[in-house]
Amino acid sequence: MKNILYSVVTFVLVGLSPVVMADIVNGQVQWNQRVELGSGITGRVTAVHVKAGDLVASGDLLAEIDRQLLEIRFSKAASTERRYAAELFDRQAEFDRNEILFEEGSIAAMEFQRSQLELTRIETAHAIASADLRKAKYQLTLATILAPFHAWVVETPVDPGEFVVADEPDRPLVVLAQSGIYVARIVVPLVLAERLRPATDVTVLVGDTPYPGQVSTIALEPVDSAAAMPEYPVRVTFQTDRLIRSGTHCRVQLP
Repeated sequence: MKNILYSVVTFVLVGLSPVVMADIVNGQVQWNQRVELGSGITGRVTAVHVKAGDLVASGDLLAEIDRQLLEIRFSKAASTERRYAAELFDRQAEFDRNEILFEEGSIAAMEFQRSQLELTRIETAHAIASADLRKAKYQLTLATILAPFHAWVVETPVDPGEFVVADEPDRPLVVLAQSGIYVARIVVPLVLAERLRPATDVTVLVGDTPYPGQVSTIALEPVDSAAAMPEYPVRVTFQTDRLIRSGTHCRVQLP
């Protein structure tokens, strides 16, 4: 009789104490980072080197914009900068000579001041030309769209031959999602939210495959502040080289 009573009490206590047991919460897999890469310049798309589903590495070439006009502008800016650099060298040498002559009293103050003004004019012109050259060089880099990190190609909304406008917000060239790192998003009641801490080790189950994960963030505000039993969003990060589509159902086993 004592043994039976002990079993019943144990069962009741365990049944009424979910906090001391491992909890499994349903959730959804999301991208850890998703970016829409647009064009920093206006022009015609000459090539798109990737397609949806491709895995790309950081620095891989994704797409290209016509460079012809940009290369012309760069060549012109480089030529102008070289011309002013040479003129600046001559004006600096002339100023140095006139400075010595002025100190010796061999030239008038007006002539020395003229050489000062001419040197200042050329210095300003060279500075502007140098800035134009840097701008032209930078714009050339915008003609090539590179992957900012290892990622899966989610979408390529633009085809070769299409015209794109600089910084057009609603029309990216390539959409990427970071590979290797995923987020499992779950919603938990207050009792679990208070129990969890950032960096808590958990297990993420996608299908029957378990992945080690860690709690990243626990929201301070509930999903619905008017709910009688508030629930709080929790982000769990986990890693795998496998492609897991955003929106995939998962389960998170909490300690």
